[in-house]
Amino acid sequence: MKKIILAAAISVAMAFTCFAANPESDFDYDLVNKNEVKLLSEQFKELNPTEDYVEITYFNGAEGKDAIIEIPEEIEGCKVIKVRLNLQAKKLIVPPSVVYFSFEGTYYDTKTQIEFRRDKNQYFAWDRADMRYVDEPPTDRKIMFVYSTNQTNDSIYVPRQFTWPKNWIVKYYGGFGDFFEPWKDGWGEPNTIRGNGSTEMPNLEGRGSGEGFEFSLEEGITEIPFNIKVVNKLVLPSSIKTVHALRLDKIHTSPSIYFSGSEKKATIVIPEGAKINFEKGCIAGEDYLSISAKKALQAQGYNF
Repeated sequence: MKKIILAAAISVAMAFTCFAANPESDFDYDLVNKNEVKLLSEQFKELNPTEDYVEITYFNGAEGKDAIIEIPEEIEGCKVIKVRLNLQAKKLIVPPSVVYFSFEGTYYDTKTQIEFRRDKNQYFAWDRADMRYVDEPPTDRKIMFVYSTNQTNDSIYVPRQFTWPKNWIVKYYGGFGDFFEPWKDGWGEPNTIRGNGSTEMPNLEGRGSGEGFEFSLEEGITEIPFNIKVVNKLVLPSSIKTVHALRLDKIHTSPSIYFSGSEKKATIVIPEGAKINFEKGCIAGEDYLSISAKKALQAQGYNF
C-alpha cells in the first residue's frame, strides 16, 4: 500500500514538474525602463508606475519543434510584464502578468501553439504580430496590436482566409517612436488612421505565398485601421461608414486597400442596404477588380 501511495505521489510531482515554468537561467532579462512602465500603466491599470517590472529579451534554453516553453510570472521577485522572443517551439505559455508581447518564430514550417493565461477580456499589447508562426490566431480574446510611426513595413500577418474580430484593435504606441526615448510620444487613439505620413499605418497581409487573400471584418467594426495588402476578396460590414484614404499631407493621399487579381478578378462585398463613403484615393489596383465590384463601388459613390 505504501508503495502505491509513494508511486502516486511521484507521479503527481512529475506532473507538476512537467508544467512548471522554465527557470530564470533560461532567459535574458532586464528591468523595464521606468518611463515605459509609466506609459504602460496608462493603458494597463494593474501596473504601478513606481514599481519594478521585468522584460524578457532572449531565450537561452532548449528550443525546437517539440519544445514546450513556459515564461515565469516573476523573476527575482519582479513581475514579468514584457516579452520579446524569437524562437522555435511547439508550445509557448505566456503568464497573465504579461501586458506587452512580441514573438517571432524561426521556421515557417513550425507553427507554435501560444497559450495566453491572461483573462480573455483583458487587453494585452502585441507588437508586429506575425501569425505565420502561430498555430491558431487567438480570436477569442481581446488584443491591442501596437505599431510605430517611425518604422516602415510594419505588418500584421493573418491566414489567407480570415475574419478580423471586433475585439481586436490596432493602436499607435509611442514606445517605438524613438529608439533612445521610447516613451515620449504616448498612446494614439485606437483604430485611427494618423495623418502625417505613409509609415503611420501598419499593413495587414495574408500569410504565405499566392494571391488568394480573402479578408473580412466582423460586423460592429467601424474603422479599417491598416493598409489591406494584395487582397483578392474583401467583405465589409455595414458598421463601417467611411473607408479612409491615408493622409500624407494637406494635398496628397495614399490608398488603404490594395486589390490584386492575377489569378482571378478581385471582388468587394458590400452588405445590402449599407451606405459606405469610400474616400477618393482609398483604393489601389482598380484594374484587378471585376465589373461587378466596380459597379458596387460606383453605387456607393466611388469614382474611378
